[in-house]
Amino acid sequence: SLYLTSTAVVMSELFKFWIAIAGTYNETLGLPKTFFEHLKHELIHPDTIKLAVPGLLYTIQNNLLFIALSHLEAAIYQVTYQLKILTTAVFSVVLLRKHI
Repeated sequence: SLYLTSTAVVMSELFKFWIAIAGTYNETLGLPKTFFEHLKHELIHPDTIKLAVPGLLYTIQNNLLFIALSHLEAAIYQVTYQLKILTTAVFSVVLLRKHI
């Protein structure tokens, strides 16, 4: 194996984290005091905890996707991965009684 799947997932998450930090810094016009106040406000916000659960599930999903990719051929992986769109549409219609 050329890499550890967990390392690939952690590195991609760290990359996204630094992009978010850079965006927040840019949003506060580069003023350090404003930046840290804004960051503190966002991290202590009650919705942050609510978003942590889907974030953790997303990280687990990424680990599982890398494992699947290491055990399947690329074409089979891609087809089965894209089935999530179809299953989401089916569950949306059946469970939520939505029309496509």
